Amino acid sequence: MSAKRVAPSRLQADLARRILHRLKDQSAAPGHHLIELDLCAAFGVSRTPVRGALRLLAAQGWLTARDGRGFVLARKLPDMPATPGPDAADEDSEDQRLFHALAAARDQGQLPDRFTQQELMRRTGAGSATVLRVLRQLSDLGLLERRPGNGWAFGPAGDTARTLAESYTFRRALEPAMLLQPAFRLDRAWV
Repeated sequence: MSAKRVAPSRLQADLARRILHRLKDQSAAPGHHLIELDLCAAFGVSRTPVRGALRLLAAQGWLTARDGRGFVLARKLPDMPATPGPDAADEDSEDQRLFHALAAARDQGQLPDRFTQQELMRRTGAGSATVLRVLRQLSDLGLLERRPGNGWAFGPAGDTARTLAESYTFRRALEPAMLLQPAFRLDRAWV
């Protein structure tokens, strides 16, 4: 009795495509060893979808599984288009929409300083992969940082607009009052 083959998820199929493009960009030759952790870091996902994508590529004949030692490239890769396919364009526009929605929510005070990926998924209706890509993009920009253990937090740079507004409000109140101090003297040479 043979085991029923489960169709790959959209994420696994997308990762498989992206892994092949990465290998092509690296000019990987047959026998090239693929390291799961490197792929996880490169694509911002956990080991489970990477393993699924690697198994899919092995089933398609691109990779060979080695008992207990991962996967290696089984054959030479064909020429692939340099431009991303339509799925990548859809992915980019979905990322852009989420990026702008998060920026607007933060600007309007609707996004707390600390939150989890699951909270954002519930709030926005976006998928896990999209949310994670956008969070990593915001992290790369220095606006977010991953909290130890669980969740994300806006760092000092993440509150730049709010901090600037508060700073100017403070200065508008303080600086005119300083001009009225008896010890204040305007340097006429400077003026």
